[in-house]
Amino acid sequence: MPTRKPSPTRAAAARPRVRRGSEADADRLRDELLSAALSLFIEGGLEAVTMRAVATQVGISAMTPYRYFEDKGHLLRGIWQHVLSAAWQQMLAASRGVTDARERIRAQVDAFIDYWEANPQHYRLVYMTEQTTQGDEQRTLASLPIYTDVLDASLDASRALAAQTGGDPAHAKLASDIRFMMVSGYLHARLVNRRYPWTSADVLRPAFIELMLDAMASCLRDGPRTPPAAARRRAKAKS
Repeated sequence: MPTRKPSPTRAAAARPRVRRGSEADADRLRDELLSAALSLFIEGGLEAVTMRAVATQVGISAMTPYRYFEDKGHLLRGIWQHVLSAAWQQMLAASRGVTDARERIRAQVDAFIDYWEANPQHYRLVYMTEQTTQGDEQRTLASLPIYTDVLDASLDASRALAAQTGGDPAHAKLASDIRFMMVSGYLHARLVNRRYPWTSADVLRPAFIELMLDAMASCLRDGPRTPPAAARRRAKAKS
């Protein structure tokens, strides 16, 4: 005799109850909602992520998600935070206890790239969906606490690299910007341009990271550079 599948009502009844006033229970359910939304995105794209679908996936009433997220936009921002936190934790774990500045940056960047290459759908959600390419949502994404944590960690590492290499800490922000620009370009190329016959990742990734570190160190030592032709024009204009 075939096994009867439980109805959504039965599934909801079997779930651990969220006790009134329990922050732990509320946090647990919120995490379940975010995980369900991320699974729906991976399976069916952004259109598959609806408040009702998330509720069905978790096994709760259709209105319950609205207690935690105002609407789909708020839910998406929660997923971005969820995904970025996972990438941050992997980066933090890889560089914990590493005192050498260059080694710390190497470990951070390697772990950061590793996370997105292992989870390409997460990368597309955070960086390539229509919502995340809109100006308002980009500002919202940049205002997330986890985003600030990642940027601050990069800036601290750049300052440490400046101290270690005899560079100027005043150029730490520029060096960090170069780091993020180069890493973003690497990830976009590897995860989006799949038709190009890339060198194997075990060779390409470390080679890229060393070039990025050299670029950061050069920036910290020499500051912003001016192309030779532009420098000559400026000198001629002043004479």
